[in-house]
Amino acid sequence: TYTFSSHLLNQAVLGFHRLSSGLQQAYPNVSYANSAGCGGSGPISLSSLCVPAPAFDNPYPSIVVIGGFNVGGNGQRLGIMAQNFYDFSDQVTYVRGKHTLYFGGGISRSQVNFVGFGYFGALLFPSFPDFLEGNVYVSVDAPLVADRAWRVWDGNLNAEDDYQVLPRLTLNLGFRYQREGNIG
Repeated sequence: TYTFSSHLLNQAVLGFHRLSSGLQQAYPNVSYANSAGCGGSGPISLSSLCVPAPAFDNPYPSIVVIGGFNVGGNGQRLGIMAQNFYDFSDQVTYVRGKHTLYFGGGISRSQVNFVGFGYFGALLFPSFPDFLEGNVYVSVDAPLVADRAWRVWDGNLNAEDDYQVLPRLTLNLGFRYQREGNIG
């Protein structure tokens, strides 16, 4: 913030913040019984449900019964997520008589980074009886482990006039333009 005079003020803001986390789907340890060779205890996996699956799919099952329920993960795996946000804005305030004028704008840059992002196996059953009988409608196996890096620029401009019509009445008129980029 810088005061040029009693009538003119400038405020600039520069910012950065980061969100980072390691994400991994976790499954409960349970006891289950299936046909011979498929029973056991431990985390639910596709092989524990007697579904042959590649090693990278096996620990991340997703089971969906249409019109009923779904269990397991969301079909995605994510090792590390990091989001970076850079912001700059500037606002000039000018006071003249009964008017207080504001002019400003800003830009921001967003970065969303996924490391080890992937889709894994899922089983889709058309109904609950089909689930009980093991009649799979669709078996999805979309092995993909890739990094993602999305970027976007956003910007805004504004102008405003606070006009004090009476000591207890202020009229506020303004304009704001804001561009929201499409991340992806």
